Amino acid sequence: MTHKRWGWGGLAMVAALGTLSAAPGFLGLSGMEPVNGKEHAELGLAPDQAGLRIEEVMPDGPAAAAGLQAGDVILLTNAEEVAKPELFAKRVRQTGSGNPLALSFLRDGKKQEMTVTLGAPPAQPKMGGIEGKKAPPWNVAQWKNLPEGKERLEVSDLAGKAVYLYCFQSW
Repeated sequence: MTHKRWGWGGLAMVAALGTLSAAPGFLGLSGMEPVNGKEHAELGLAPDQAGLRIEEVMPDGPAAAAGLQAGDVILLTNAEEVAKPELFAKRVRQTGSGNPLALSFLRDGKKQEMTVTLGAPPAQPKMGGIEGKKAPPWNVAQWKNLPEGKERLEVSDLAGKAVYLYCFQSW
């Protein structure tokens, strides 16, 4: 009988998989901007302290339910500084739906703290009435290495393959 050994990497992967949430976390904020140098003085922050100003709070999201407002400046999430909106969004997603997120923030020059229970991201809206309609034929001239005997590709031909799709039109 042969036994397979898992190295530390395998155990770490199992441990990480065990902590994943069913859905990414969602707070319901958009348009966050890093606090700039001039604002540090106005807000009473140290020049090197990070902060993200909330531009918009989505009306039905967890942030609105908890009382966050446009103009609040988030200083810490779960006791860690956040300097970039991308990092903040990543922390929210990784915390997971249904889990608490501790926030320290400034409102009207006063430091406040709260814990928000994150929600699940809202369902994606339908895309301009095209959902459920048949896609136009693919331009075969743009495909390289077509399977033998194929003059064109169908969507089913792409199952299980990595596809790079470049669009010129925005939706």
